[in-house]
Amino acid sequence: MHNIDLRSDTVTKPTEEMRKAMYEAELGDDDLDGDPTTLKLQEIASNLMGKEDSLLVSSGSMGNLVCALSHVKPNENMIIGNKSHMFWSTTQGNGHPTYGQINLIFLNEINGLFDLNDIKNPLESSSNQVNLVCIENTHNADNGIPISDEYIKNLSEICNQFNSNLHIDGARIFNAASALNISVDKLVDKAQSVSFCLSKGLACPVGSIISGSKNFISEARKQRKIIGGVMRQTGIISAAGIVALKTMPERMIEDHITAKHLANGLAQIKGIDINPENVHTNIVFFTTKNIPIDDLQQKLDSNGIRCFNLNGRIRMVTHYEIKLEDIDKTLNIISKIMS
Repeated sequence: MHNIDLRSDTVTKPTEEMRKAMYEAELGDDDLDGDPTTLKLQEIASNLMGKEDSLLVSSGSMGNLVCALSHVKPNENMIIGNKSHMFWSTTQGNGHPTYGQINLIFLNEINGLFDLNDIKNPLESSSNQVNLVCIENTHNADNGIPISDEYIKNLSEICNQFNSNLHIDGARIFNAASALNISVDKLVDKAQSVSFCLSKGLACPVGSIISGSKNFISEARKQRKIIGGVMRQTGIISAAGIVALKTMPERMIEDHITAKHLANGLAQIKGIDINPENVHTNIVFFTTKNIPIDDLQQKLDSNGIRCFNLNGRIRMVTHYEIKLEDIDKTLNIISKIMS
């Protein structure tokens, strides 16, 4: 049976061009002299993000943790959203207080956004200095919604008033830029740091990038080493990243079209609860009215449709390996199950 894997865009396999580049990559010791291919990837990433410097890390979780450790000292405070991946992901949510002794302040999010009036309360507290505010773009749990540059600008102005840094968990920042029709550097220019995944929609086998000032990346390099994140001949990873940054961002709109096709089709199936207007990028959430979500997920899996049940909602994520005919097949199977 041919599986249609919609669990996440992390299931993507590297393209043939990436595989060839990985095979031919020039290699060196990234911790000692610098891996030449990794240095090239980091330079390309810095230029794309409009930042002074960048650093390769093994995962998005590591990237966010390294950024937090670089901005926030032990017993200092950082703000994250109550629906953010940095909160509900067990590995990330526990990492900051465990490894950094960082105090977490949780704020409510609506459509991926903090109320800008609410965020002033913890920032104004004289006994509660906040050194870092973190947002997620696109926002996974809030239907993959992209956060606009205007909102980020307004948030950064508030952060600046209280000497607090702004970090963007940009695991899918290229999806956000594509959906908003804006260059990615303009979307992150007000943030002191940003992380993005090579291994999601960009289709690399492994890795993430963090970007910021030269001083920030210098500190991040130290923190990466402290938590055991140094790798050696990283050019094997970085070669795929170079190809990805050159070839993948422009085609991400195709994933958004596929996701919208899925959402529109689901809306036509009796018993499915979804508003297609909430789908802006490559993430689709829906619920059901007359069948338990666990049952639906299991029946889909037995029919070769892989997806996740996340907190009582089915999540499906499109990516470059998912074509419109895969979506049509998925819709046909769901329709049969629901009927």
